[in-house]
Amino acid sequence: MSIHHEVCFEEVIESELLSNGYESVANSGFDPVLAFFPATTLAFIRATQPREWAKLETLHGGNTDATVLKDLAHWLDTYGTLAVLRNGFKCYGRALRVAFFKPAHGMNPELAAQYAANRVGVTRQLRYSLKNSNPPDPSGHAYRTAYLWEAVWQPAGHLCPLHALAG
Repeated sequence: MSIHHEVCFEEVIESELLSNGYESVANSGFDPVLAFFPATTLAFIRATQPREWAKLETLHGGNTDATVLKDLAHWLDTYGTLAVLRNGFKCYGRALRVAFFKPAHGMNPELAAQYAANRVGVTRQLRYSLKNSNPPDPSGHAYRTAYLWEAVWQPAGHLCPLHALAG
């Protein structure tokens, strides 16, 4: 009988991440169609880019959320996660960012504030597949996903296991 269980490994990883600044995020906010956390994403964009958001709201009104999510999903599917993380995406001519990199120096407080707004976290066992409706496994035999600003951007339908993010 083996004394090693995957759930123990999950707990160690989660504990280490949480002790190093990650936030714990409930899996209920994950959208398997978009393959990210839409509410968190929109909150991040609103908080870090209020001028761009206001311009989009003027143009789209009550449809702003849906329009931004649709364009983000399109950019992720077309250009990939890494390109969108590095360069952001466009929505009706407005450049939006989903992450901010550490500034080379501290001379620009706005860049430092944007970088500080990034959030990282961990979600244990979420339903990521549209093809299979297996419930999360209480024994711990499931993927775990880390995320940036509470989500890791994935092209629709693809999951990035935690070990792939470490490299």
